[in-house]
Amino acid sequence: MLTFQSWALRFPNFFEVNPELFDLLLEDATIEMGLVEDRWVGMYNKAMANLVSHYYVINQQQALGDSNAMAPLRRTEVEDVVVELAMPKETGSTAMLYENFASTSYGQEYARLRRIAFAGPRVAVP
Repeated sequence: MLTFQSWALRFPNFFEVNPELFDLLLEDATIEMGLVEDRWVGMYNKAMANLVSHYYVINQQQALGDSNAMAPLRRTEVEDVVVELAMPKETGSTAMLYENFASTSYGQEYARLRRIAFAGPRVAVP
Protein backbone atom coordinates (compact mmCIF):
# COMPACT_ATOMS: atom_id res chain seq x y z
CA MET A 1 0.00 0.00 0.00
CA LEU A 2 1.21 3.49 -0.87
CA THR A 3 2.52 5.60 2.03
CA PHE A 4 3.01 9.34 2.28
CA GLN A 5 6.79 8.86 2.44
CA SER A 6 6.96 6.77 -0.75
CA TRP A 7 4.60 9.19 -2.54
CA ALA A 8 6.77 12.18 -1.53
CA LEU A 9 9.91 10.34 -2.68
CA ARG A 10 8.32 9.54 -6.05
CA PHE A 11 7.04 13.11 -6.46
CA PRO A 12 9.25 15.48 -4.40
CA ASN A 13 7.14 18.47 -5.48
CA PHE A 14 4.44 17.17 -3.11
CA PHE A 15 6.74 16.86 -0.08
CA GLU A 16 5.04 19.81 1.69
CA VAL A 17 1.52 18.38 1.31
CA ASN A 18 -0.40 17.92 4.55
CA PRO A 19 -0.26 14.16 5.36
CA GLU A 20 -3.93 14.28 6.44
CA LEU A 21 -4.90 15.52 2.96
CA PHE A 22 -2.79 12.73 1.48
CA ASP A 23 -4.70 10.18 3.61
CA LEU A 24 -8.02 11.55 2.39
CA LEU A 25 -6.93 11.46 -1.26
CA LEU A 26 -5.56 7.94 -0.73
CA GLU A 27 -8.99 6.84 0.51
CA ASP A 28 -10.57 8.30 -2.64
CA ALA A 29 -8.01 6.59 -4.85
CA THR A 30 -8.58 3.27 -3.07
CA ILE A 31 -12.28 3.48 -3.95
CA GLU A 32 -11.27 3.89 -7.61
CA MET A 33 -8.58 1.19 -7.66
CA GLY A 34 -9.71 -1.32 -5.05
CA LEU A 35 -7.57 -3.14 -2.52
CA VAL A 36 -6.46 -6.15 -4.60
CA GLU A 37 -2.92 -5.23 -5.58
CA ASP A 38 -2.37 -8.39 -7.66
CA ARG A 39 -4.92 -7.22 -10.25
CA TRP A 40 -2.52 -4.40 -11.17
CA VAL A 41 0.27 -6.81 -12.27
CA GLY A 42 2.96 -5.17 -10.14
CA MET A 43 1.97 -1.57 -10.90
CA TYR A 44 -0.41 -0.94 -7.98
CA ASN A 45 1.73 1.54 -6.02
CA LYS A 46 2.86 3.43 -9.12
CA ALA A 47 -0.73 3.71 -10.38
CA MET A 48 -1.94 4.69 -6.90
CA ALA A 49 0.76 7.38 -6.60
CA ASN A 50 -0.27 8.87 -9.93
CA LEU A 51 -3.98 8.77 -9.09
CA VAL A 52 -3.41 10.46 -5.71
CA SER A 53 -1.28 13.09 -7.47
CA HIS A 54 -4.03 13.64 -10.04
CA TYR A 55 -6.59 14.13 -7.28
CA TYR A 56 -4.22 16.49 -5.43
CA VAL A 57 -3.64 18.71 -8.49
CA ILE A 58 -7.39 18.88 -9.15
CA ASN A 59 -7.94 19.71 -5.46
CA GLN A 60 -5.42 22.55 -5.62
CA GLN A 61 -6.85 23.98 -8.83
CA GLN A 62 -10.33 23.97 -7.34
CA ALA A 63 -9.03 25.59 -4.15
CA LEU A 64 -7.72 28.44 -6.31
CA GLY A 65 -11.18 28.95 -7.79
CA ASP A 66 -10.93 26.89 -10.97
CA SER A 67 -14.35 25.28 -11.08
CA ASN A 68 -13.49 23.56 -14.37
CA ALA A 69 -10.28 21.87 -13.25
CA MET A 70 -11.13 18.54 -14.88
CA ALA A 71 -11.42 20.07 -18.36
CA PRO A 72 -8.82 22.81 -18.87
CA LEU A 73 -9.30 25.14 -21.80
CA ARG A 74 -6.72 25.55 -24.53
CA ARG A 75 -8.60 28.24 -26.43
CA THR A 76 -11.60 30.50 -25.94
CA GLU A 77 -13.11 33.26 -28.04
CA VAL A 78 -15.77 35.77 -27.09
CA GLU A 79 -17.34 36.53 -30.47
CA ASP A 80 -19.38 33.58 -31.75
CA VAL A 81 -18.28 31.63 -28.62
CA VAL A 82 -15.54 29.12 -29.49
CA VAL A 83 -14.34 26.81 -26.71
CA GLU A 84 -11.64 24.20 -27.17
CA LEU A 85 -10.63 21.77 -24.42
CA ALA A 86 -6.93 21.10 -23.84
CA MET A 87 -7.43 17.36 -23.63
CA PRO A 88 -6.92 14.59 -26.16
CA LYS A 89 -10.13 13.02 -27.41
CA GLU A 90 -10.33 9.28 -26.84
CA THR A 91 -12.64 7.08 -28.85
CA GLY A 92 -14.23 3.78 -27.98
CA SER A 93 -16.12 2.37 -25.05
CA THR A 94 -13.66 3.59 -22.40
CA ALA A 95 -13.41 7.14 -23.75
CA MET A 96 -15.53 8.71 -21.00
CA LEU A 97 -13.47 7.01 -18.28
CA TYR A 98 -10.10 8.17 -19.60
CA GLU A 99 -11.19 11.69 -20.48
CA ASN A 100 -11.63 12.25 -16.75
CA PHE A 101 -7.90 11.62 -16.25
CA ALA A 102 -6.61 13.61 -19.23
CA SER A 103 -6.48 16.96 -17.44
CA THR A 104 -3.19 16.20 -15.62
CA SER A 105 -0.03 14.32 -16.55
CA TYR A 106 -0.54 12.20 -13.42
CA GLY A 107 -4.03 11.25 -14.53
CA GLN A 108 -2.75 10.39 -18.00
CA GLU A 109 -0.08 8.12 -16.51
CA TYR A 110 -2.68 6.48 -14.25
CA ALA A 111 -4.92 5.84 -17.28
CA ARG A 112 -1.96 4.38 -19.21
CA LEU A 113 -1.09 2.01 -16.36
CA ARG A 114 -4.74 1.02 -16.01
CA ARG A 115 -4.94 0.15 -19.71
CA ILE A 116 -1.84 -2.04 -19.34
CA ALA A 117 -3.07 -3.79 -16.19
CA PHE A 118 -6.55 -4.46 -17.57
CA ALA A 119 -5.67 -5.04 -21.22
CA GLY A 120 -7.48 -8.36 -21.41
CA PRO A 121 -7.86 -11.75 -19.81
CA ARG A 122 -4.96 -13.13 -17.83
CA VAL A 123 -4.17 -16.81 -17.54
CA ALA A 124 -2.50 -18.16 -14.42
CA VAL A 125 0.45 -20.40 -15.23
CA PRO A 126 0.87 -23.28 -12.77
